[in-house]
Amino acid sequence: PWCSGFASDHYVEFDELVFFADCWLCSEDGGPVPDPSTWQIEPYAVSDDSISMTATTAYVCWGWGVEYNFANITDPAHNSGWQSSANYTDTGLNPSTEYCYKVQARDKSPNQNQSTFSEEICATTTDTQAPSPVEWAVVPHATGTTSIGMEAVTATDPEGNEPVWYFFQNFTDGSHSSGWQNSTTWTDTGLEPETEYCYRFKVRDSFEPPNESLEWSEERCATTGATNLPPYPDGGAVGDPAAWDPDEVSGWSGHPRAVSGGHYMRADAAVDPEGLGVEYYFTCTTGEVADSGWRSVAVYGDAAREWFTPAPAGTHYCYSVKYRDTSPEQLESAPSSTECVP
Repeated sequence: PWCSGFASDHYVEFDELVFFADCWLCSEDGGPVPDPSTWQIEPYAVSDDSISMTATTAYVCWGWGVEYNFANITDPAHNSGWQSSANYTDTGLNPSTEYCYKVQARDKSPNQNQSTFSEEICATTTDTQAPSPVEWAVVPHATGTTSIGMEAVTATDPEGNEPVWYFFQNFTDGSHSSGWQNSTTWTDTGLEPETEYCYRFKVRDSFEPPNESLEWSEERCATTGATNLPPYPDGGAVGDPAAWDPDEVSGWSGHPRAVSGGHYMRADAAVDPEGLGVEYYFTCTTGEVADSGWRSVAVYGDAAREWFTPAPAGTHYCYSVKYRDTSPEQLESAPSSTECVP
């Protein structure tokens, strides 16, 4: 075929020679090069809903123009269609989602010769949303003379980039902060007795780079206990009132109940923060029978937390129980809930 661009003056100019060299051995049905197409800039995330990319500029030796088709393999509804630009930004995507692409070129000749598709390259849109909520489930509270416990409400990440991480900050003494952890609970230990410490926390997701909550939680303070603290129920926390034993023995819990000849009850086992001995005291809050007096483990063994009192059949007396330790101060817990014999 005739290479358009030559003059017919019977002279060969240098630029005509260059053009002829470009046309040499060209085929009218040859596609754009490079073939297969290649990436000049591989797909990369621009934001949480867009990915950009650039194809290597293609050319056709006969001088036909070139078009590019960027195919979104993950979601073909986002294909670019044929366009003149070698650049493409795919928008309206989902956050924190991987999308894969390939590109091809074609010339603008009547044949519209196409190159082979490029290598497939994937990119992930960014995640800009932090987990929520950032709220206390259990505010900071003393769990001993040198420790304070706390718990955050479980946060979730809108894009599902979990686990969620929590950072509890002791801003009274920064050396006691938790560091990032994926547990909602934390106990700050090694503190000074009878000292107030204040805390706040924030959260982040597991995306890279991670998204942290913009705001901290509400700041809450707690004071470590005195050097001696009262007993509390096994499985509870320092400061909890005494409790009835919820565990069943022979089908019965420790709540007061009628038995042959009277009323029987059993307290939940007590724990002393300092490891001291514990005593139990059962009170008839309605006053019909005398209280138990302090029942020590040293005297009664495991039965110290059990009590039977004679009572006429059909009576409905009410009771509570409390603990105290064996320290010189004999620190007492708050009494349990009052329970009446049915």
